[in-house]
This record gives sequence, structure tokens and C-alpha cells, in this order.
Amino acid sequence: MSLVTKSRLRSLQLKASKWYLSGIEKRFKDWAVPKVPRCIETYHLTLMTIPCIVATWCVGLLAMTDSVWLLALSPIVVIQYVYDLLDGEVGRRRKTGLIRWGFYTDHFLDYIFIASIILVYYITVPASYQAYVFVTMILIAGFFISTYLEHGATGKFVMSEYGFGPTEGRLAFVILNTIFALTGRIILGKFVSLFLVFLFFSLLFTCYRKQSMLWKKDRQG
Repeated sequence: MSLVTKSRLRSLQLKASKWYLSGIEKRFKDWAVPKVPRCIETYHLTLMTIPCIVATWCVGLLAMTDSVWLLALSPIVVIQYVYDLLDGEVGRRRKTGLIRWGFYTDHFLDYIFIASIILVYYITVPASYQAYVFVTMILIAGFFISTYLEHGATGKFVMSEYGFGPTEGRLAFVILNTIFALTGRIILGKFVSLFLVFLFFSLLFTCYRKQSMLWKKDRQG
């Protein structure tokens, strides 16, 4: 294997960012990975996102008649997070390989999982707010695209913004989802419109900052 290829594979594994709860996350992985049975491999953990996606769809159908079913989304998010947290670490420590497959499949399924959650909210909120949910999905996809384009341009996979990473994101979702499930669809609908404005300006600022950084790197040679 050439040095260029090795460097590229390392870049797929490198998470060049830190977030507020990353230290706690690392300690959890150090504790949990040795307890994963040898018969369970990294690819098993990656593919467990698929049943989580199906479970999310089922919750969506139930939540159409009673928003309290949204409570079931929170444990699904936690379960998927644990699988997502452990799959790459198990592969690295056991030297399983499958770096390219893992990078592609893991992040593609993560996107489908998030899209499934947005779909649940789309069919749950009042019809007058559904357009906001749809645009929210477009903006979230923009963050995914920005991250992968930055990785292609720099070789660094930056998973956090402003100290806010995947752990904080899931924790915030669990808290907010619980509030929405218990307070009803109207509050959820109003929040979606506010969240849409926040996402728009966050994505705008993030893209401006990253293109400025890349511009400076190019000008510096």
C-alpha cells in the first residue's frame, strides 16, 4: 500500500475536532468496547442503524394519532448513538479494516436516520408547519455536505461546530423531544419555525467561515 493511500485511509478515521462531552464519550468507549462480544464485529454495529430507522418509521405512524408516541424516539436515538459510537472504535481496536466501507456506510445510514426523524416530525406537526420541516431537512443536509466537502479539501473530518458535536446534538434532541411529546403538536410546530431560522443563519455563518479558511490556505500556497 502506497504512502498516499495510507495517508488517505488515516484521514477517513481522523476526527479533527473536539466537543464539550468528547472526554466523557472517550471514557465510555474505553469501558464499553472491551465488553463487546468477539462475535459482534464493527459492521454488525454499523448495520444496527437500519432497525433503528425502521423503528423510527413505526413511531411516526403511531405519533400521527397521539404525539405522546414521540417519547419513543428518545430511546431509539440513544440506542442508535451507542451503536454509532462503538462501531468505528471496535473496528480500530480489532484492526478489522473496512475503513472505506465503514466511513461510507456509517455516515450514509446516519443521514438516513436523521432524515427519518425529520420525516416523523413532518407527519406529526400541523399541516401549516410542514413546509418548515421540509426546509429544515434541506438545511441539515447542507451541514452534512459542508462537512464532507471540507474533508475532501483538507483531509480532516470535522464533526463539531463551536464545541457542539454529535453527543451534545443527541442529548439536546432527547430533552426537546420529551418536551414536545408531552406538550403537544402546536408547541412543536412553533418551535420548528424558530429552529429553521437558527439553522439558516448557522449554516450561512459556518459556510462563510470555512470558505474563508480555505481561501487563506490556497493563497498561502
